[in-house]
Amino acid sequence: MAVGTPQQKALSLIKGQKLLLPNLYDALPGWDGFQGGDCSKRVNNAVESWTQSWTNCASILKTARAGRFGLLARCFYPDAEEEAVFDMACYLVWIFVWDDKFDKSVTSIEFGAAKQLQDETLRLLNHLFNDAPWQDPKTLDAVNRGFFPICAKIAARSASEARKRILHDLEAFVDSVTDWFRRDDGSMPTVAEHYANRDLNAGVRPTIALIEYCYGLDIPSSIMEHESLQEIKERATEIVMIANDLASIRPEITEGRVGNIVAVLAYNEGMSAQEAMDHAFTLLQKAHAAFEAAERRLPLPSGDAAVDQDVRKFVLGCKHVCTGNIHWSYNSYRYHGEDPVREKGKIVIQL
Repeated sequence: MAVGTPQQKALSLIKGQKLLLPNLYDALPGWDGFQGGDCSKRVNNAVESWTQSWTNCASILKTARAGRFGLLARCFYPDAEEEAVFDMACYLVWIFVWDDKFDKSVTSIEFGAAKQLQDETLRLLNHLFNDAPWQDPKTLDAVNRGFFPICAKIAARSASEARKRILHDLEAFVDSVTDWFRRDDGSMPTVAEHYANRDLNAGVRPTIALIEYCYGLDIPSSIMEHESLQEIKERATEIVMIANDLASIRPEITEGRVGNIVAVLAYNEGMSAQEAMDHAFTLLQKAHAAFEAAERRLPLPSGDAAVDQDVRKFVLGCKHVCTGNIHWSYNSYRYHGEDPVREKGKIVIQL
């Protein structure tokens, strides 16, 4: 990061400050979510074997193990069968490793290579979800080669309308990450721009879309496009985005990354780091209230009992993704270690 850029200024505004992280569960009253332990040893071993089948890179293997993606998959989809938990754990490894290829704090990839990976990934997705022509999977980048059979299973077993939605959200994620990589010139986004960027490039939308695969849901587009369900997906995405930004603030600032709601608010609104964190927590509470208001507007009954049941499962699944993200943040040790320092019941974060 060049000295004197807006990003450098934003970093200087908050680095060195001590923060108290609010209890993120308190922002989502009434949403119990998953409170259990890790997924089965069999799933964790299968994810390890799958990862080793396409890479021997020590840093990638370390990321896959440290992320505890079996736990994350079970947190996101607690009512899914074990096979689906395995598929989702592999998907989560893929999305984290794929995204890391565009993270300038951990990679030196040039834009030409980034664009090539984007194009390859879009062709892969369209082949599997939309029957577009394809080449030999052996020519793929390693992470895409590993994801190929998992993605093929998801596409084959998803209902027709669900398959279209999953493809749309995966494509949007791929395009957004690549576009942000191209545009990252040291400038700081406004709050609205940060929301727009994170809405697509945080990987939350496809994670929500995959609820339909995990539980075998078949919801017609005429129902899924109802404003209440669109609002529920928007607010769930916002909740995960903000909660993840708050939980991950320490390692992000340590690595010099300021694409975080706390840094964005501090830079744009003249807040201290603690003021920015507390304000973001208030935004979480507002998103929760908006979600619940939208739930009361669901177009139910629809006249089809099976569809009504699937809609309710989907909405519950959105809540589980929100609470599961928080549970994983606290229990994976990725952000705060195994025994974080606490003050007044809140986790202490030293930036």
